[in-house]
Amino acid sequence: MKIRTRLILSYLLVAIVPLIFLVYINYSNSRQVLTNKVTATLETIADTKVNITKEYLQDLQSQIAIVQDYYNIKVNLPIITRLAGDRSGAEYLQAKDILNQQLSAWHKNRSDVMEIILTDPKGRIVYTTDEKNSSELLDGVLPDPGNLTFQNARDNIYISDLFADEEYDHSVVFLVGAPVKDFNGDFIGIVVIEINAKELYRKIQVFSELGQTGEIFIVRKFNSATDTPHGLAKEGFSNRVLFLSPLRNNPNAALSFSSGAENNAAKPAMEAVQGRSGAGLSTDYAGHEVLAAWRFIPSRNWGLVAKIDLSEAMSPLVALARIDIIITFIAVIFLILVAIFFASNIARPITALTKIAADISKGNLRVSFDKKILASEGETGILVQTFADMTEKLETLYRGLEKKVRERTAKYVEVAKDLEKFKLAVADASDHIVITDEDGLILYANKAVERITGFKPNDVIGKKAGAKDLWGGLMSQDFYKKLWQTIKSQKRTFSGEINNRRKNGEHYIALASISPVLDEKKRVKFFVGIEQDITSEKKIAEVNERLASIVRDTSEAIITKDFNGKILTWNKGAENIYGYSAKEAIGRDIKDIIIPKELFKELDEILAKAKRNIRLDNFDTRRLKKDGTVIDVTLTVSPVHDKGGKPMFISVIARDVTVLKAIDKAKTEFVSLASHQLRTPLSAINWYAEMLLAGDAGKINKNQKEYMEEIYKGNQRMVALVNALLNVSRIELGTLAIDPEPTKLSDLAKSVVNEMKPKVVEKKLNITEKYDPKLPLISLDPKLARIVLQNYISNAVKYTPEKGKITVEIKNTGSEAQIAVSDNGMGIPKSDQARIFQKLFRADNARVKETDGTGLGLYIVKAIIDQFGGKVWFESAENKGSIFYVTVPLKGVAKKEGSKTLEYKGE
Repeated sequence: MKIRTRLILSYLLVAIVPLIFLVYINYSNSRQVLTNKVTATLETIADTKVNITKEYLQDLQSQIAIVQDYYNIKVNLPIITRLAGDRSGAEYLQAKDILNQQLSAWHKNRSDVMEIILTDPKGRIVYTTDEKNSSELLDGVLPDPGNLTFQNARDNIYISDLFADEEYDHSVVFLVGAPVKDFNGDFIGIVVIEINAKELYRKIQVFSELGQTGEIFIVRKFNSATDTPHGLAKEGFSNRVLFLSPLRNNPNAALSFSSGAENNAAKPAMEAVQGRSGAGLSTDYAGHEVLAAWRFIPSRNWGLVAKIDLSEAMSPLVALARIDIIITFIAVIFLILVAIFFASNIARPITALTKIAADISKGNLRVSFDKKILASEGETGILVQTFADMTEKLETLYRGLEKKVRERTAKYVEVAKDLEKFKLAVADASDHIVITDEDGLILYANKAVERITGFKPNDVIGKKAGAKDLWGGLMSQDFYKKLWQTIKSQKRTFSGEINNRRKNGEHYIALASISPVLDEKKRVKFFVGIEQDITSEKKIAEVNERLASIVRDTSEAIITKDFNGKILTWNKGAENIYGYSAKEAIGRDIKDIIIPKELFKELDEILAKAKRNIRLDNFDTRRLKKDGTVIDVTLTVSPVHDKGGKPMFISVIARDVTVLKAIDKAKTEFVSLASHQLRTPLSAINWYAEMLLAGDAGKINKNQKEYMEEIYKGNQRMVALVNALLNVSRIELGTLAIDPEPTKLSDLAKSVVNEMKPKVVEKKLNITEKYDPKLPLISLDPKLARIVLQNYISNAVKYTPEKGKITVEIKNTGSEAQIAVSDNGMGIPKSDQARIFQKLFRADNARVKETDGTGLGLYIVKAIIDQFGGKVWFESAENKGSIFYVTVPLKGVAKKEGSKTLEYKGE
């Protein structure tokens, strides 16, 4: 094949194939990016709609949980059940009117509530906001959903599946039911709320981000026994889904439209109802290619799908494809013409040069060149002229070559002698050192070159220092130009930072010094380059600068001081809180400016603890501002250490909590005042209830006695709550007295266990007691210690199921007494564990099992143990049990004067 043809084909191959490949890659990447973007959007939409659905259903459960516990329902449902046969009596009408007032008002506040129903224990409707269904059985009015709702709602809150209510124009609805129990806990009926699904559809079916073909819908598995969509038979639906919501192009699809998995149709919906979540390219119920995201909603066995037609999702690529085709076609035509033109021009002189080169290779240096060839332009002309010049000079070069070799060899022998002296001096140096000739070719590299750059001596000797294939080439051309001008032209040392690259590709920063070595005639003999790796130092400096800016500009006061209290640093937060500028504060004793005189001793103790390497977190105290104002602050005090772990100075972070303290105190004082005011009427109610139950005011009948017992029990719960609130206020207001005396913790624990014996026997619990015989008497306030034990043990008894196991253990750990109360009860959900010692907090599962708790017991336990200088913590797993711990110091606690003590009778 001729060279001209080969050039044309090579040029086209090199140019056109990459062009087509690039166009294809561009289109593929664009399609993939667009697909990923749309898929990610659909996944976000699907996740959001699933969360909205869950939140909507959880809200309904919370709402009916409130309704089932309405006082008026507990009181009046038995009345209207008893009098259902005669609905004209005054007692019946009064009870119904009370229910109307409360339930109708609640009904009006929710647009999705269609009807509220109360049934008797047999499922007969005794009250409804829609009178036409009154006195019928619930499963008679709503056969399938009514029966399931009544059966499941007898024990727990139950949400039915969606169904079409014929009485409301085939509206898609569902039922939410819950048991109603009287004050003794006996089942007296259920409350059922009929919910229109339109509100659920409104929340999830928002198509603003889904174009013209996008949809969001919910589905479930098709039940061939019960589901009969219009126009479809019951048989053959084992592998189908039923649509529970309207479709964008079919508003009546809910409960009347289904789709199957044949030919991969409706894959997203089928995947979702089978418990799988995912996203990607698929086929929808209409057989269209779509991008979809599907999610399973386990609580309802529903699937949720968000999808958009692939044609619409990929529509932006159509314009791009057209442009790519046009550009590619034009480029190919242009490249063919260019290839022909250049191949012809290049091939002509090359063919002639090939013949001349053959003559030269035979030793014939006296060849003649055609004038047309010598007249060639561009690089080809230069090549031809070079060939001509070469033939003339080649013989001369051969004659002078041997002389130059001898001269060069003599020069390097002289340089080698000098290099040996340098080698001995720098071979083991820690810095990276190379020696080059006057052109920068490396003659020597010490051991540190390999340690720092990864290049071995054999890799670098004979190559140019700083070249791209070694460790250099990362700086700009101007930088290297200036470097060579400095060391070679000006013959001065160059010093500065350089960005380099190790053999493994990692970048590093070096502090470089390159010096020329001159001979007696001031000519450069060679260069010595020394580099020091300063990457770590630079990174540390950058981190320190960032940390310094954070400390400088944060809103909290950050102060450092020595162990004598002398201020070393003072940030802007300290200036804002205390009013002193950094110039006014730094160098002064901290006692002179912000410490109240009465707290000098406290400061000395803080400094002493810091010297002993003790950190203080969230330490509450007071400080002085420049204008004399006293403010409340919370401190974090930490000793700062050197690399050897020795404390150097103290860091103090302060936050102004004056306003928060004032608000908290006002709130606590209000709770204390309100609780005190409640105690007197509650005591009176308690006393009169006891008298009436004892018959002191005359004999009462059975019904009157039951009502009085409910009043008495409710009053007792109120008394317990008021006492708990008073205990909290006494702790928080600082009025709590601590009166320690030698106490035997095991005796206290045994006493509390004996108190719980009736409940323990009733629930058939197995209690194991383990008390360390070596545990000494501890100076504690026995009343407060008893409250701690009562809380822990009573909680274990309360939340452990029948025939469960409880262990109460007290042991000596050396410096502390550790109390541990363990059970195999309901445990605490992981999501609630961080808040378990907070005021008024109760775990979700505890609130369901025991509705009467105050959420103050464990808060009071922590407050007492904080006063004792001990610790509280726990370990728990839901449905497996819990272990609650307390430690108190064996040295005991100090006496504290106060006006109040705590009261506890159990929740």
